[in-house]
Amino acid sequence: MAGPEPGRVRPARVARIHRTLWGIARGGSWFGGVLILGSAFVVTADVLMRKFWGVTLGGADLIAGYALAIASAWGFGFAFLGRAHIRIDSFYVRMPAWLRIAVDFAGIGLMLAFFGLVTWYAIGVVAQSAARGSRSISALQIPVAVPQAIWVAGLLFFLLAMLLTLLRAIPLAASGRHAELQRLIGSKSADEEVAEERAASGLGS
Repeated sequence: MAGPEPGRVRPARVARIHRTLWGIARGGSWFGGVLILGSAFVVTADVLMRKFWGVTLGGADLIAGYALAIASAWGFGFAFLGRAHIRIDSFYVRMPAWLRIAVDFAGIGLMLAFFGLVTWYAIGVVAQSAARGSRSISALQIPVAVPQAIWVAGLLFFLLAMLLTLLRAIPLAASGRHAELQRLIGSKSADEEVAEERAASGLGS
């Protein structure tokens, strides 16, 4: 008996990997949130210590900068997979289906090109910092390649998420499965956002 056709196996495999990426993206978003919250406590403690005791922790602003960069990079992939990037909905919702699909693909392509360039230079920055053994100028003397590498990992994950989403979206577009394509790369409708808020608040059925 002949085995399954490659064209039928690959989409299912891509879908499974896509779900795995979504799990990683959620973990990355929590990680970034913890970093932001932790840096807020560090900055607050530093301000209070300067105010009342005239001493400083040293490097609080640096830690906050690292936390913001890392959380942003990992948040990109989470926002993309969750279809949370901002769009001009006033025009988008009035477009015919074929034009919305074209705009969605163009948006992913442009983001992929832009962040591909950003990531390429970011990798160069990390490599240079590691080669030179660069450390932060604060009292903490943090090897800057470490937070930079975590930042670049978030950017690479974002690129991977976009590439895999394209691999999953192209067959859907080719086979005319526009409803599934909309749920994958399209902008969220008001009804979808309301349903998610109701589910998150426990009001959904």
